[in-house]
Amino acid sequence: MTNEGNPKKKHKGNKGVAIPVYNKNSKTTLESSESTKMEAHTAPSSKDSKKFVSVATQTEEETQNSVPGQKFGNISNSGGISNVQMRTDAYLVPQIPRIPKTLEEKESTRRLIVVLERACLETYRVANTKPPQYQLINCDDHQKALQKLGNSKNYRPDITHQCMMALLDSPLNKAGLMQVYIHTTNNVLIEVSPHVRIPRTFKRFSGLMVQLIHKLSIHSTDGNEKLLRVIKNPVTNYLPTKCVKLALSYDATPVRLSNYLPTLPPDHSICIAVGAMAHGSDNFADEWIDNKIGISQYPLSAAVACSKFCCELESFWGIW
Repeated sequence: MTNEGNPKKKHKGNKGVAIPVYNKNSKTTLESSESTKMEAHTAPSSKDSKKFVSVATQTEEETQNSVPGQKFGNISNSGGISNVQMRTDAYLVPQIPRIPKTLEEKESTRRLIVVLERACLETYRVANTKPPQYQLINCDDHQKALQKLGNSKNYRPDITHQCMMALLDSPLNKAGLMQVYIHTTNNVLIEVSPHVRIPRTFKRFSGLMVQLIHKLSIHSTDGNEKLLRVIKNPVTNYLPTKCVKLALSYDATPVRLSNYLPTLPPDHSICIAVGAMAHGSDNFADEWIDNKIGISQYPLSAAVACSKFCCELESFWGIW
């Protein structure tokens, strides 16, 4: 009995194992089907071709067409900000976002303005030093000097350091949509440039603050920009006309920021006052704020509160 009409042959060495036999026609159809699959993977359709192109290699027209709504960082009709694409130059180097400087730009640009209230930034003259040397007074290094003043636990400039690192390292600040002010316990108002890079260590931060308090400004390396400067009070003179002024407080009614932010006017900037002190009541901004809110059911440090608010606002404005 022959197996010519049967498509399966039994191998002598492996009894009971069926081995398929392919003729020439089936082999060609198999190769053609594999080639069509490879072409489908290597050559995407014209509709999906833009998905395989990175933002850095797109031209300006392609990048603007890929962004839904309006152009880079503008407010869409729904109240949020459309997806922000990073601009690059001819060498594919990311360009620094432009910061609003004129009065018209500050009024028309929606931003987050953070005011660090009651920041303890005071200098202390070291005894028996010629020429005189100054240090930023804190509760760890100057306990003997603070015993005469009392309330030594309130001298915590490290809180301001932690808040500034959390704010200036956020994607919101790198997108050019943040402005930070510091209001000290001695009624000194400091404007912080979004381009400044705060020292990572507290010792270097202390030296920078001592230099700022004595010279009233800190310039960039090339000297073209003031990274830190002392300005005149009050802080309300520098807030835009269309601005919602809030204060973060644990004693206030807590709200979910994901539900609260859409209720704010879409064309208004947001200003929040955060207490940069270790202890005390939250009446530091009662004179000029519109409302007090809590953003958690638990007490948060000032740095965590700043990070949490920035994170929620970044997701609402579409910044990542």
